[in-house]
Amino acid sequence: CQDNNDNGEIRLRPVFSAGDGDLHNWLAPDSNNCETSVATWSPYFDITNDTNAEDWAEWTDIQNLDVDVVGERLGGPDVIHASKVEIQVTYDEAGTAYAELFNRTNGVVVTNSVVSTTSSNPALVRGASALTTNWDTTNDDEYEVRIKTSDASITANIYSAKIILDQTDVGGLTDIEMVHQYVNTLTTETGASYVAQDFDNLYDANNFSAGTFTYYFESTLRNNGGTSNARLTPGALGSVTGAASYTRSRSASISPVDDTTYDTEMANADAASSWLIIQVSTLQIPENLWLFVPLALFLPKLLGKRFLKLNALNFSFLNQKRHHKRRRREIYDKSIQGVDDG
Repeated sequence: CQDNNDNGEIRLRPVFSAGDGDLHNWLAPDSNNCETSVATWSPYFDITNDTNAEDWAEWTDIQNLDVDVVGERLGGPDVIHASKVEIQVTYDEAGTAYAELFNRTNGVVVTNSVVSTTSSNPALVRGASALTTNWDTTNDDEYEVRIKTSDASITANIYSAKIILDQTDVGGLTDIEMVHQYVNTLTTETGASYVAQDFDNLYDANNFSAGTFTYYFESTLRNNGGTSNARLTPGALGSVTGAASYTRSRSASISPVDDTTYDTEMANADAASSWLIIQVSTLQIPENLWLFVPLALFLPKLLGKRFLKLNALNFSFLNQKRHHKRRRREIYDKSIQGVDDG
């Protein structure tokens, strides 16, 4: 506050370990008279990026912070009073974010799947060793990714999660399952009529060969205003329904059309995800393909040589037959000539 109604100015300058920061000025209002009213607070001034500011990596940067307070009289015998300087700190509390692979079928965490980070920025982390217990590669178990934090006051965010397969078997992989992702974020459709959600993918049949392929549509969805439904469009392929809580539902096998751009359409549904599932069996391994391809390439040439040889033999045989005829004709002609001469 100030003693008179003439304007006065308070100037605050932070003092860092490397030197003085910038000046932050506040013009005290005329109405803020110490004799007739109570003191008032100035606005807060952001000093995070001031000249000589700390990197704010440690609490000691806050504890060692100092400030210069300067009162400036502007056009009068003002006395400027500053009784307190307050520092407001906004910070992210250090904590740990965890992610794990959970076997829903057996209700247990997959051993060695837990990863963690203390970074406040997105960080790529990978498990230190291979998945073992509760990682069932024989049965059709369902899995999900779960996240948690070390403190309830901390928020953890996850951007993606993957299972990495390191294949070492010399026999290769002959049965796999691929997915074409459609809905990849929470999507809601409250109407009873199907509406496309604009998650488009092109299906190109030329991308799949040398195996047996079976296709399904799958979605994780729940009811919203009625029974939830989802399917691929165009063609209304693979209709599935949800339940009161999120349920993963897979259709019967479907037959997508080559060179078609498909989308997910749904009704009365909250959808967390949707996919085109492509199951592959009897996939030929590269070694077999390598042996097969040259044979397929060279077979016409081998057959061609064989046909050429046969044609040459036939041609030679025909030439011999014609040659014999000519010789018989020549002998006959000579015999006639001999009679005429005799």
